[in-house]
Amino acid sequence: MLRNFFKAALRNLIRYKTFSFINLAGLAIGLACFVFIALFIQDELSYDRFHQKRDRIYRLVSIERDGDGTTGTARVSAQWGPALQEAIPEISASVRFRFYGRTLVSSGDTHFYESNCLFADSTLFEIFTFPMLHGNPKTALAAPNSVVLTEALAHKYFGDENPVGKNLRFDNQVSYQVTGVVENVPDNSHFRFDFLVSFATYEFWDLDVWTVNNFHKYLLLAPGTSAEAVEAKIPALLKSRMGEDDFNAMETVQRLQPLTRIHLHSHLFREFEPNSDIAYVYLFAAIAFFVLLIACINFMNLSTARASKRTREVGMRKAVGAQRRPLM
Repeated sequence: MLRNFFKAALRNLIRYKTFSFINLAGLAIGLACFVFIALFIQDELSYDRFHQKRDRIYRLVSIERDGDGTTGTARVSAQWGPALQEAIPEISASVRFRFYGRTLVSSGDTHFYESNCLFADSTLFEIFTFPMLHGNPKTALAAPNSVVLTEALAHKYFGDENPVGKNLRFDNQVSYQVTGVVENVPDNSHFRFDFLVSFATYEFWDLDVWTVNNFHKYLLLAPGTSAEAVEAKIPALLKSRMGEDDFNAMETVQRLQPLTRIHLHSHLFREFEPNSDIAYVYLFAAIAFFVLLIACINFMNLSTARASKRTREVGMRKAVGAQRRPLM
């Protein structure tokens, strides 16, 4: 029976070539558009979800005091690092990032200008999931003048050999020892890097200033802790460190952003890189379903229009005893 059905379908396709091509091509193109848009939406919604502790990771940002919560800066003062954990026990760990800047990196006769480098605290690997291929994640960024490379950058400077223990020279001035190699940062991360320099190396004027926002700050909250409870304790801490007059003069307040909402919902000044927008996800989802609906309607209309040409086939099937279900 199935063989007979396939025969009839093939004969009809061959007999009405142009009609079949238009009908099937329209449905195939509609399905392809739907699938491609669905893959784009899936990628947008997957940002930062590869981190194992993603539900407990938050970014500390500065929001304009009298704004609507959408304006402000994604950076805060370096002083938020040790101060927060001392004053708020609900915070399990924290990490600060600071752009290193464009630098000439050298290893032997290999020299390249690199710009995708960050200073990072040694607690980075307690919070984020960046699998380490070589080195110890607990100590890799603990000592000054330590650097952790991504797999791609390690191959660029050292080939296939294990670079741990070797040195890289920055701007022909400072030598950094390679203490670890991590897997390449996934594309669906709202921040990326090629190598990390230990924060213990950082010694600049803005390290001890409360009012200068040059650092990206992430927190790992203890299990069961709400972001609102932590936010409520921040003003008292800031007032005690800055003084009431300076605190009242501030034009911003500190808020916690869930890690998985940053890519689609945060558009603050000084983001790591421009983020996308949840509005695009809704727009493309609507377009995908509309294209699929049009393709299905078009396919059904053309198929219905051709059905009248198959009355002879239906009559013959009935004459030889075909039942209702096979006819359908």
